[in-house]
Amino acid sequence: MDSTDSGFKSNTILDRVLLYSLSALFSALVGITIIQVLVRTFNLGFLGLPTYLVEPVATVLLIVGTYLGAAVASRNSEHIKMSTFEKRLTGRKRLALKATASTITITVLLIYTRGVFGSMFSEWNSAFAEVTFMRLGAIYALILASLVLMMVFEGWNAIDAARDVTDDD
Repeated sequence: MDSTDSGFKSNTILDRVLLYSLSALFSALVGITIIQVLVRTFNLGFLGLPTYLVEPVATVLLIVGTYLGAAVASRNSEHIKMSTFEKRLTGRKRLALKATASTITITVLLIYTRGVFGSMFSEWNSAFAEVTFMRLGAIYALILASLVLMMVFEGWNAIDAARDVTDDD
């Protein structure tokens, strides 16, 4: 797989969409947080900005951005890197280490996905904080999508690791 100079794998459209979406989420988070700080610091409440929305919206952006960031880390094999051990191992031993890490990661993600899936349906119509237009179920759905992306990327990485080992032998 080709990597860009930054180390982010961007060989598919999904990779680029994920990276740009993540960048937009964190840019929006920084932007609304700066606006909130300015409004509170300089007592600009008279401008009529809906500052009561900033905290819950920032919370959602941070939560979703964190999970999407974890998907990016999973895509780049940076979430559970054991390079000290990998450098010492070759061939099938390296494959066994990577396979074990992938199996543990996917197992934990499956357990987590089951919990988020159940919460998504049980909380689907619950409002998030005092913001009535945001629903907890939708937030759980975004987290669920991020978890599924992590599992897909982890599977791709496991397949790539197996190919690399078979090419080395």
